[in-house]
Amino acid sequence: MLTSEVVELIAKQCTGIADAEESLALGKWLTEHPEHREVVERLRTSSDWQRGLETYLQAIERSPVLEEALIARLSGGEPLQKAHVWLIWGRRVAAACIVLALAGGGWWLFDRKPEPVAIPIASRPVLAPGSNRATLILSDQKEISLDDVHTGSLAHEGNVNVVKSDSSSLVYIGNANGPTPTALAYNMVITPRAGQYHLKLADGTVVYLNAQSSLRFPVGFSGKERKVDLTGEAYFEVARDAARPFKVSMAKGKEVTVLGTRFDVRDYADDPAAAAMLLDGSVRVTNGGRSMTLEPGQQATLDPGGAVAVAHDDDAEASISWTKGLFRFNNLPLADVLRQLSRWYDVDVVFNGKSLEVTITATISRSTSAWEVLDALKEIAGLKYTVEGKKITVFH
Repeated sequence: MLTSEVVELIAKQCTGIADAEESLALGKWLTEHPEHREVVERLRTSSDWQRGLETYLQAIERSPVLEEALIARLSGGEPLQKAHVWLIWGRRVAAACIVLALAGGGWWLFDRKPEPVAIPIASRPVLAPGSNRATLILSDQKEISLDDVHTGSLAHEGNVNVVKSDSSSLVYIGNANGPTPTALAYNMVITPRAGQYHLKLADGTVVYLNAQSSLRFPVGFSGKERKVDLTGEAYFEVARDAARPFKVSMAKGKEVTVLGTRFDVRDYADDPAAAAMLLDGSVRVTNGGRSMTLEPGQQATLDPGGAVAVAHDDDAEASISWTKGLFRFNNLPLADVLRQLSRWYDVDVVFNGKSLEVTITATISRSTSAWEVLDALKEIAGLKYTVEGKKITVFH
């Protein structure tokens, strides 16, 4: 039987990091399953596939749930559907493709040849991934392009020093001995498409801002609550303060209230609904007049009509994979995948087909070029595409 433990043994053996006990265990398994011996040997002697195996070992540390689901699906004999992409994307190869090679006797890995790409590589426009880009708007409406300025102090807002600590981070440092402000001063950080940024607010709360998003916040918190305004998507690690709840306000009366916790909030104008995923702690979500309290691992969907729907997610960490440089699609509708790609690669992606009822399960590096992502979807999911400038049309 092909289990996750066996696949890991093969990966370690082929990348030269298996210890003596692991090598003996693999040898015993190959004796019992000689049909896999040739495939393992060809994997071991191929430098390209060794890179893919190394990616597999890194990926299973990040997502054991995804890896177990993949092994269960393959070893259970369920036929793969084009509508489901089992993909952990490395430099050239998905680790899942390696697992497919083992499960299928090597045909996918060694015999199948990909169709030629319709657009010659030399004529392809540059579709680079996003990077750390954002604009800071101070309380006096002065705008600072954070990707253009050097690290160090950028401004003083009352008794708070605004500091760019590195190429991707902004920190608000309060001065307890400074003058007490008579009124709240607000700043805003805006990320464009193909941008992201990280900031630490004056109360110690950490915020990761995804592409095409904005966060408006007071430079220093006072009063009985800490309130910020969000468009787009952000991941929060809220500093605990039992006396002052932290509130994230969104469009049309949507709100998330917490004391100290980790959660992700997404509210893009082009998404059919807003969503809040709780990783730790407790939050209360409000949509119009309806409120619900979430437990860790639960996601609330807030639709435009004011309804709140709650569901449990066994892989809640997938919702913040973008903060770790990854796309993680767990059975995600193709329309949602295309919207994420559009924001990160600063392209307009449209679907031209009979149905969007295609789901994608994949883990892909956000540093991968759009071409590699599109080619992967083309090969595995049966999608086709055309590119005109920054417009990508996807067919199915």
